[in-house]
Amino acid sequence: QTKQVVASLVHDIVERSHAAGATVMVDACQSVPHAVTDVQAMGADLIAFSGHKMLGPSGIGVLWGRPDILDQLPPATEREFQVFWRQQINY
Repeated sequence: QTKQVVASLVHDIVERSHAAGATVMVDACQSVPHAVTDVQAMGADLIAFSGHKMLGPSGIGVLWGRPDILDQLPPATEREFQVFWRQQINY
């Protein structure tokens, strides 16, 4: 029940923020390991969470974003390794 209340509050905040013209990013580090997370239903533009909270190695994480938002971001580079923000995934 608590998870549903939090999801409802997040969705309400996202809707109000979008109505005001804001781009919304949700830090979901605490919730993703404990609940099924439907990022599209959440409605946020960007959602981030870390891997170590799900027993993964430290220093890794996920940035999910709507394609139109991610297309505006330049690729991030570190040394000679390039991370591409957008990867096409067929659901």
